[in-house]
Amino acid sequence: MLATKPQSCAEVLGELKKFDLTGKLVLSIMAGIPLDVIKQGLGGQKVRLVRTMPNTPLLVKLGVTGVYTTDRSAKKEVEALLGATSRLFFVPAEDDLNAVTAISGSGPAYFFAFIEALAEAGAKLGLDKEMATQMAIGTALGASTLAAASRDSISTLRKNVTSKGGTTEQALISFEKNELARIVAEAASAARERGRELSKLAKL
Repeated sequence: MLATKPQSCAEVLGELKKFDLTGKLVLSIMAGIPLDVIKQGLGGQKVRLVRTMPNTPLLVKLGVTGVYTTDRSAKKEVEALLGATSRLFFVPAEDDLNAVTAISGSGPAYFFAFIEALAEAGAKLGLDKEMATQMAIGTALGASTLAAASRDSISTLRKNVTSKGGTTEQALISFEKNELARIVAEAASAARERGRELSKLAKL
């Protein structure tokens, strides 16, 4: 398992290529390092390569991990290695991992930023800052848990909270006026493009 920082890639692969790894499963969680670079770094040995993009909630066994491999036989091994801490999503193209990075890899930071903003809003409305923070965290956890457990679509769940002419509707109208969907789309696109840039820059 290659779990080093990307900048340590050349050094680590240089040491590993001294060993005969023929037929071995080599699983990478190094961000931005393409499989062809890893193969080159291992001296072109015939190994079974898998590239993944996990996220930090795997620390509490609630991770989301994107997986790319051309070796179908590796799927069960990957599930055995990572399935206990993450929900796995196998993508058909390596470039898709840049989109995975934009959505789930970087995604926890987006939600942390929203929780921070919601807590700050609560404090400005007169709530104790720590109380507002815990309320924001609890609401995020509850909403995510409900979304995961419900058979209803996310859109339906949103509508279930939104009474016509009510408080939630006014908040959502404000989001719409400020183009929340556009902001999120542009942020995800920026993250994906940076991932592509890093992949192109990856060299040994």
